[in-house]
Amino acid sequence: MTTATLARPLHATPATTPDGRAPVVFRGDTGSDAVTLLAAARADVVRVGFSAGAPDRTAVAALVAEVEEEVAAVGRTRADVAVLLDVEVVVVADAAAARAKSAQLACIDAMAGVVWPAAATRVVTTADQVHAAATRLAREVGADGAYVIPLAGSADLLAAVSRAG
Repeated sequence: MTTATLARPLHATPATTPDGRAPVVFRGDTGSDAVTLLAAARADVVRVGFSAGAPDRTAVAALVAEVEEEVAAVGRTRADVAVLLDVEVVVVADAAAARAKSAQLACIDAMAGVVWPAAATRVVTTADQVHAAATRLAREVGADGAYVIPLAGSADLLAAVSRAG
């Protein structure tokens, strides 16, 4: 199961699970063993993302593996829990704009002295490539899909993605 789910309000996410109840969603990247264990035991969806504690693909893949281990430890199957990667997306008009915006954001990160290189974990792409880029990044870390979070200036172009499915 690999899905790219767009953040509300641009795209409606399922309000119920297949059995008709509201899905239980946990953050799996809080750094708390108790939260990870509770998520493994109760969650339908565990969301993970890049952060100071998980600044690159290897670290996020380790978070996904930790969730998988805890799911198994509490007697659930991996199919019982969807792990989604939060993917920050900047949507631009074309490939040239994507290259320019990526360079600009990397420069801003460097000047700001951010704790992790967000430019390396953020997707900057055209509207028609959002799904593929977010899904590719999710697969790289072992997640089942992506939860797309549009950043400033992306809403107009991302609306086209939402309409396209």
